Amino acid sequence: MRARPPASSGQRQLSSGWRRNSQAGSAPPNSAQCNDDYRPFDRLRRRALNGPGQEVYFPQEHPPGREAQIDFTRCNSLGVAIGGRPYRHLLFQLVLSHSGWRYAEVVAGETFLALQQGLQAALWTLGGVPHVLRSDNTSAATHEMRRSRGRALTDSCSELLNHYALVPSQS
Repeated sequence: MRARPPASSGQRQLSSGWRRNSQAGSAPPNSAQCNDDYRPFDRLRRRALNGPGQEVYFPQEHPPGREAQIDFTRCNSLGVAIGGRPYRHLLFQLVLSHSGWRYAEVVAGETFLALQQGLQAALWTLGGVPHVLRSDNTSAATHEMRRSRGRALTDSCSELLNHYALVPSQS
């Protein structure tokens, strides 16, 4: 264990400041007030004495065949032109989390039909089905729940995932 360094004059002033500023005979502030006021100072003091804290790292494991991710990506910023005119397009993508294998196809819009056709084509091209299908809150697969203000899978998306025996996961 490291020995505590002697208090600097600034620390002495802060700790004795309550004594100087308080009225004679008054009680010290309650511990909750002290903790709330002291916490930011204590964090800065520890960082100054010990350096920055250790980086927290959570390793992510993606076993083969377990998970795929789907998303729609707008590609207008790529500057693709056909016949001199900008081609505004959207991609449906499926990416395997373990290997990074990717399937992409141009779709007309972020619709359930595009999701259904893109998913079927990706799984046929892959030649198999992962266990989990992860998606964001795309409007093609989810709807807003008014009471909880969250999102849930639509019935048609749930049926599609059940058809392929995919377990849904949302990010």
